[in-house]
Amino acid sequence: MNGKAQDMQASNEPEARMAAGGGVPVGAGAMPVPGGGEGAGVVPGGAAIAGAVRSTGNVPDARTAGAAGAAKAETGSVLLSIRGASYRYADAAPGEYALKDVSHDFAGGKVYAIRGRSGAGKTTMLALISGLERCTEGSVVFDGRDLKDLNLDRYRSRDIGIVFQSYNLLPYLTVVENIILSMDISGAKIADKKAEALRLMRSVGLKDAYADRKVLRISGGEQQRVAIARSLSYNPKMIVADEPTGNLDKETEADILDILRRLAHEEGKCVIIVTHSPNVCDMADEVFDLQ
Repeated sequence: MNGKAQDMQASNEPEARMAAGGGVPVGAGAMPVPGGGEGAGVVPGGAAIAGAVRSTGNVPDARTAGAAGAAKAETGSVLLSIRGASYRYADAAPGEYALKDVSHDFAGGKVYAIRGRSGAGKTTMLALISGLERCTEGSVVFDGRDLKDLNLDRYRSRDIGIVFQSYNLLPYLTVVENIILSMDISGAKIADKKAEALRLMRSVGLKDAYADRKVLRISGGEQQRVAIARSLSYNPKMIVADEPTGNLDKETEADILDILRRLAHEEGKCVIIVTHSPNVCDMADEVFDLQ
């Protein structure tokens, strides 16, 4: 049975789990991650997937960036550490893995692109990072804490923000209501949630006039901006994005990438993007290849 057939039958596997939540907003616990075809492949014979890393040299020099550079330097330590992470399906044959022996560190203030052929395990890796699946072997450590020891609903609703290729906004809510709902789910203590939602909209290039529009009445690029604003509604330390520009034209892609770059370089967040896009890889500070 191939990996995709296994996903259809076993709900505890990455793609099925990621797709299970439908349109539930970020922070609701069982979160969907669209584009679920990527992690379904199996590595025959248990061969290790080696991660090749290249630096693109895009990180600003903190020595010349003034006070903002000093702040980024403080957030430049390792935030997420993956050590020997492997994942295999419960009914997989001996030695067959969807992801095998992956290790990498991710720091604040940088943009990381994760790329690889179809079936290399990109979505499986995203599921492990997001706490939607647990490693069969190895560990994922966030801010010094092993995910196995954390309340994962709290982790997903407060510590990380997730941005989806298909946006996963609630269509019957307005733009501002989608953002406020995420604040409510996270339990964030915000005195004026609408004012904060409007501020977040402006930070991603949306005018106040969009606030009361249903999300189905705005373009795909605008919906992705809303999705990013929603992921920022509880000020997470890390943003994880699954093909965030996959459905966008080149001009809109450039705008979205500029927002993600600013989140890392100006606000010190760790931004991890699963992608096929050469433009995303060119923008990233590091490219991690799943092979």
